[in-house]
Amino acid sequence: MSETRHGNGQQASLETFKTKAAPRVTKRHRTPAKGEWVKFPRRWMEALAIARCSGSAYRLALTILNEAYKRRYADGWIVLSSVVTQMSRTTKRDAAAQLETLGLIVTRQEGCRALEVRPLL
Repeated sequence: MSETRHGNGQQASLETFKTKAAPRVTKRHRTPAKGEWVKFPRRWMEALAIARCSGSAYRLALTILNEAYKRRYADGWIVLSSVVTQMSRTTKRDAAAQLETLGLIVTRQEGCRALEVRPLL
């Protein structure tokens, strides 16, 4: 207990309590795998070069291979959302169509959902 004087000359008592802060519990989140590099199969390189594919097809191919590496223990289907590819919907669709005609990937899409691909390595 401590005493303090106010400006009007009256004394007031003030009690202070010490409280312990509850320890903050943090959940450990698993950091997603980030590939330092991507294996680029020679068959993909030759097929893209012969077909003279666009730059967006190359970029999508690298993204697919990187995502396939990160999900190498999953079922094999990769969801190509706009966040993952950083491409517009039409560019992504056209690039995926080029890769599919070359026989490098298999695609599936249900309604308006994001495009899913499975690389054929």
